[in-house]
Amino acid sequence: MNKDLSVIIDEVVQKIDLSLDVLSIVGAKIFLCNTLHLTIGKIIQDSIGNQYKIIDFLLNEWIEVVPYSGAPDPFDDSVVICPKICYFSGAPASLNVEYLDKEADTRDKTPLIWLLENYEEDFFGRESSIERTSRFHLFFLDENDEVEWTTKEHHTLVLQPLENLIDAFIQVIENDRTFKTIEVFTKIPRARFGKYRDDRGNERKILDENFSGIELSASFQKFKSTKCKNC
Repeated sequence: MNKDLSVIIDEVVQKIDLSLDVLSIVGAKIFLCNTLHLTIGKIIQDSIGNQYKIIDFLLNEWIEVVPYSGAPDPFDDSVVICPKICYFSGAPASLNVEYLDKEADTRDKTPLIWLLENYEEDFFGRESSIERTSRFHLFFLDENDEVEWTTKEHHTLVLQPLENLIDAFIQVIENDRTFKTIEVFTKIPRARFGKYRDDRGNERKILDENFSGIELSASFQKFKSTKCKNC
């Protein structure tokens, strides 16, 4: 039986490497080659679980942190562990319910990646080495300050870090030989995300919180996996 696309996407998300190598530390600044989805307010950890809160950052250059929850000062480790990524799949009407049912603070549920249903897939017969072609829309989202932020701040504090996260997501697929390389994908920035119209024509917020995000429209082909020897 073929895996559901929502499961395949979840497996890709789980393979994103959240461990970042530290180049150097100067005072409260930790220099990194890649800051992934890190932004102000996020809680990072060292390799033994000490927590630090980000108070400033420069994309793909450095983060500045302060101890959090009794962590030693200053940060002193060779790796930074990024916050986990939350993953959801479903229709707009169900996303908010599932998001609110996840009992955690907003900071602990972000960033989030949402697979929009319905997606489209073509499946191939026994003579083909290709299992499927999948066409889908993913939303990479994080919280914002809708009232106070300028459009530039939406881009600097959320959208640019999410660009890093999209790159990491695509890199996982490209490194996995069960997929063909994604040749074309489309990214749509959504500084203020967003509303939808239900089947009765009512306009509703997709999430009862303020988010910025990037919509990724893409497709991939997945090769057939080797059958179990016991089958």
